[in-house]
Amino acid sequence: MEVHPEVFRWLAALALVPAAPSSSPPPVTRSGKVLLEEAAAYAFENGQGFGTLLSNLGAQRGMPPAPIDTFKGGGSPVARLYNWNLLTPVLRPFGIALDVDTKALIVAGDVDVISNILSRFYERVVGTLPDIVRPPSAPAGMYGGLGGGGMRDMYVEPPGTDIENGAVVHDREPAPLTAAVDYAVPPPPRGSKALATARDSEAGGGV
Repeated sequence: MEVHPEVFRWLAALALVPAAPSSSPPPVTRSGKVLLEEAAAYAFENGQGFGTLLSNLGAQRGMPPAPIDTFKGGGSPVARLYNWNLLTPVLRPFGIALDVDTKALIVAGDVDVISNILSRFYERVVGTLPDIVRPPSAPAGMYGGLGGGGMRDMYVEPPGTDIENGAVVHDREPAPLTAAVDYAVPPPPRGSKALATARDSEAGGGV
């Protein structure tokens, strides 16, 4: 499950997800969001992660805690539906209404819906989320040809650099394939004037 980077930092500050070391920020996907580790994502999909989050905030703000002691473990549809039914009245005061269709998507494992609920909850409790900044696109040709270059662009030696086999990489495009093919010229037919000329040329040492 992917979440907004600010939501990730908030969850890490509440010790609900492992905090990334300052030297290595959390990995950001192509969507600009942070991918939660499997255990944390599983907890929020099941509903228990939201229960723990609500209880932590309740303890800080004097709100009644979520009934986390009665939550069911496991990722079965029955367990998910039971837990999200418990969360429905707890989330309502925050302006988050879970209708039948939304809960059906959650039970079916729609992680985008769950991530959206988490973002909405953040905005009710903390503040407006900034726009997501997508990471720069991969270099041309990375990952099987994005940008049209194919695997050839995965790594390019600097121009004029000696490589291990003694060759030198030159700063120019390779010749077209046809230029490297030495096509054999078929011999002239027997008895033809061209054949006689060729023999005379060989006998005389060439032209």
